Amino acid sequence: MEILKTIRLLSHVLYFRLKHGNPGEVDRHWENYWRTIEKTGSDGQVLWDSEPERASAEDLLRFQRYMDPSLPLLDLGCGNGRQSRFLSRHFPRVIATDVSTSALAKARAETGPEHRNIEFRQLDALQPGQAQALHDEVGDVNIYMRGVLHVTQQRDRPQFARSLATLAAMAETVVRVGGGNG
Repeated sequence: MEILKTIRLLSHVLYFRLKHGNPGEVDRHWENYWRTIEKTGSDGQVLWDSEPERASAEDLLRFQRYMDPSLPLLDLGCGNGRQSRFLSRHFPRVIATDVSTSALAKARAETGPEHRNIEFRQLDALQPGQAQALHDEVGDVNIYMRGVLHVTQQRDRPQFARSLATLAAMAETVVRVGGGNG
């Protein structure tokens, strides 16, 4: 049964790629993807929509000791907000962001009133100015990413790294992506 689910989900992604085009147009790409999703969760259409108890819970065991509990947690690339909802049980303030407004609409619709400490916002991490505006408003944050870094194109990584550095208050640090000396 799992193999059939995987094949179905991969065919959905392939259909999306063929119908909706160029992955280089990141904001449009993800908006088109999330607009096609009708069902989320363990039996939904999103391949990476993992159970939080097996995903974020394991991540927390590894990383929470390095996070400052006085700072908000920013879930970068929150998608439908499933991991954000889990994380909101462990942090007083969660800012869940995604480049796709359709993903954020799904996240808001799937989030109940018991998760009052989550706010959903549109953020394109390939636009360092957007990261700077968010940082100017909320200050430093802890950053949680579960499925964004691996889909960031190599040519986009420098501006992505600048956004992360800004959000984590490391803007004065020189961030180099892709190697190099000096």
